[in-house]
Amino acid sequence: MSESKAGQIKSNKRKIMFLGLAVLLGIITLFIAPVTGLSVAGQRALAILVFIVVTWATEAVPYPVSALMLIVLITWAGAADPKMSLKASFAKSLTGFAGTVPAGVLAATAFAAVVKSSGLSERIIYKIMAVFAGKEGKTKVDRILSAMFFAEVPLSFLAPTATGRTALYVSFAEGLVKPFNFTKELIGSKVNPFQKAVYMAAGMMPSTMGAAFLTGAEATLLAGRLIEEGTHSPQYWVNTAEYLLLPALFMLAFQWFTLRKMFPSSQETVSVDFVHEQLEKLGAMRYEEKYVLVTLVAAVALWVTDKIHHIPAEVVLIMVAIALFLPGVGPGNWKRDSKSIAWGSIMVIAAATSFASLLTSTGVIKMIANWVGGLGVTSFVGVMLLVGIITLVLRLGVASVTAAAALFIPLAIMIGSNAGFSQGQLVALGWITYVFCRAGYFLPSQTASLMMTFDYGYFGQNDLFKAGIRLTLATAVIYGLWASFAIPALVK
Repeated sequence: MSESKAGQIKSNKRKIMFLGLAVLLGIITLFIAPVTGLSVAGQRALAILVFIVVTWATEAVPYPVSALMLIVLITWAGAADPKMSLKASFAKSLTGFAGTVPAGVLAATAFAAVVKSSGLSERIIYKIMAVFAGKEGKTKVDRILSAMFFAEVPLSFLAPTATGRTALYVSFAEGLVKPFNFTKELIGSKVNPFQKAVYMAAGMMPSTMGAAFLTGAEATLLAGRLIEEGTHSPQYWVNTAEYLLLPALFMLAFQWFTLRKMFPSSQETVSVDFVHEQLEKLGAMRYEEKYVLVTLVAAVALWVTDKIHHIPAEVVLIMVAIALFLPGVGPGNWKRDSKSIAWGSIMVIAAATSFASLLTSTGVIKMIANWVGGLGVTSFVGVMLLVGIITLVLRLGVASVTAAAALFIPLAIMIGSNAGFSQGQLVALGWITYVFCRAGYFLPSQTASLMMTFDYGYFGQNDLFKAGIRLTLATAVIYGLWASFAIPALVK
């Protein structure tokens, strides 16, 4: 038996064991749940919560498979209501699929796929790199890292998917391997520390800018709708940009500073011939790129003015996708580009939305919020810190940002409501909870973007942990201050 096959068998056995543990804990919860005073549906929902959190934490099954499990379990829980038939309960389990967010994510990831296939995203990266590097044969290493961070701002508009942007940076980073002598031998003098900064940045930047505005990442659309439902305050695209863009830029700058200081390059300058060679290879800007750019400008114009025309961000994304795939006009090719659509994320978002609704309607969220409220913390800063700590600790297990947002945002808003916070404070609490859902800097498994870059082997777990401590503290300070003073004042 080959080593890889033996490893796969061992991994499968471990996953089966974790799945069995999740089932066992769910059953135990079901037997204990009557003491909570919840309805039968609520007791079942609580048991499902325990089961699914363990499943997510151990990755016993892939996330899309867990979404299918949730549909079946939500149907089972809803059927406990004597007024609801099994068929009606099943229909209710699918309400998340009928929401605006899954359709928006489908359109967003299709948009990102066309942007990549057109070559526009690659051109932007190398254009920015050329500006920072200059026309000389060599440039300072710091400019390379600066250009990567600078590129994240326009690319967060062009590619509304965090993992999609990470893939772009990884592709670019591959061009740095030879000039910088990157090596996967993490022990030894041959390692250039700068390789850690490059690949960690590729995994971290999209998470930060993912919470900069409503279309920054797939899960941000879900967060906006959960906050809108929980606070009864409309979350327009322009609102979220006002609330989140500036602190995200501050956080991006802090990431650049941290990675630059912690992992300085062993060589001061590097040849930038590869940048100019790549631009020559791309040639003049083609029709496909121009079409995508014009479409993006139109989309941003609609997003910025959404408080006037009230067209939801998801509808704008769908309109953009239609424009890109118009036969004979748009540069999109469905057969080619549909392979890059985040079908798995769509399933998880839809099922998680239905589950969040179940937890709220059955009183589970309220019960947990009351337990947390029993700690006696009533000030906004105190509750914000408490929710932040709970979210960060549990995020060590829940690897999906979407799943974490569906669980923690309604809980945070309920805790804030119990404490008597104003609408502005509730909105601020909801968004900072989402920021902490995205702040997975300790373990590679905390975000898909970090998992993607970690697998390349250019940085280690210890490197990530050391940087993660600094970045998590910075997140708490930057967003904590912003949420305490700025966001409540901006909410109207």
